[in-house]
Amino acid sequence: MASRAVETYPVDSREARDALNICRKCGKARGPNVNLSVCAGCKRWYYCSRECQKSDWPEHKEQCRAANYWYEILTKRDDALLARERTSDKAPEALPSQVADRKLRTKWRRGRHFMPSLHVASTNAFRVGADLLPRGWEDNVFMVRIDCLPNPLPTSRPWSRFTVVDAKIVPFTWYASLMGSKHYEKFLKDRKDAVEAGKAAGYTGAIHIILNAVYHGNIPMSFSLPFDARTAAGVEQIDDWFDLLKTAVEVICGRKTLDTLPGSSSSNQLAEKQGDHIRR
Repeated sequence: MASRAVETYPVDSREARDALNICRKCGKARGPNVNLSVCAGCKRWYYCSRECQKSDWPEHKEQCRAANYWYEILTKRDDALLARERTSDKAPEALPSQVADRKLRTKWRRGRHFMPSLHVASTNAFRVGADLLPRGWEDNVFMVRIDCLPNPLPTSRPWSRFTVVDAKIVPFTWYASLMGSKHYEKFLKDRKDAVEAGKAAGYTGAIHIILNAVYHGNIPMSFSLPFDARTAAGVEQIDDWFDLLKTAVEVICGRKTLDTLPGSSSSNQLAEKQGDHIRR
């Protein structure tokens, strides 16, 4: 079942990723007539227009300023390291800003490339019986645990050095136990804003997804995927959604091809086609 699901659903493609890349304020997806621009301050959130960015600023300014404050701290650490290296014979180290940037980019690229598969898996996880609409999303999140590969190839892409360990629906209170009350309150506020923005754009609700890495010191990555009856109906109904997610990630990362999966009738040509999506 899992191999068939991977064959029939585009596990990774530019079109699927763009459809899930949305304006933070109104929820519009990137498309032929919708261009998204990233916030110049935090370099994280996207907007479809100046009007949406301006309207969202009262809510976004705290996050944006926090990001800029962090950039200032990294700049000071860079300067301190460079000053020490001028009087040292040791080999130059990577600057703190470079290390942080690599981690941030890896995290977001990881989520971006896996987004279509996360969308399919989370939608099916929240379905009950034959009903195509997700249920229970109001008080629960879709938590996906990933882990670093022990010995990844040096030539592999940083975002591909992960594998899916577990995925399940957990209550909001789980997030509170993970991050503490202060971060939990902020999470609830951001969650509420995301749902309201989605409903204002015509969506029914939003599934909240958390990518949580097993390794020590990881900060969970979280985001919301809005849905309505039309988008939900467009997601194939799959019982073994976890197998789909795990297999799709392995395919996207280049560690498996569709023709090697048990029970798969796909050809090398189909696997190569998926590879074309991955390389985009």
